[in-house]
Amino acid sequence: MVEPVETTPHSRARKPAEQAGLETGLAALLNRRACAEALWWAQVLEDFRLPEGDDENEPGAEECGLVGPDDRFLLFLEVPEPKTVKNRMHLCLRPTDRSRDEEVERVLALGATLVDDLRDGDRGWAVLADPEGNEFCVLTPYRPSAAE
Repeated sequence: MVEPVETTPHSRARKPAEQAGLETGLAALLNRRACAEALWWAQVLEDFRLPEGDDENEPGAEECGLVGPDDRFLLFLEVPEPKTVKNRMHLCLRPTDRSRDEEVERVLALGATLVDDLRDGDRGWAVLADPEGNEFCVLTPYRPSAAE
């Protein structure tokens, strides 16, 4: 049986030390222009940044990365072919200091496109695409239930 763990909107769940498991450490995204995409995502994900003193995150590099909370890493890898089909997996983002709609408008202004609008009042989400067509969702902000 898995024991429940306490979480907050800005932290991740921690398992007791005696339990084994996996946790995400890196996500790789394939792109035609790795560094341009990394720089775009650094604007979108305000808690991710370019690694300090990293000379490899230069325009034209085949790999560029962003460091996030708990040393999570987003790696952007350059590939020659464009995206041609729907993503099999994508990021779902949750605003921390804005409403979902404010966040959607902010990201659209940065160059995202609206793929599918599934918002319904205070419920639902918006499916967007980055400049290379990689889809992601913007959800509603985290709001703890009364029981928490």
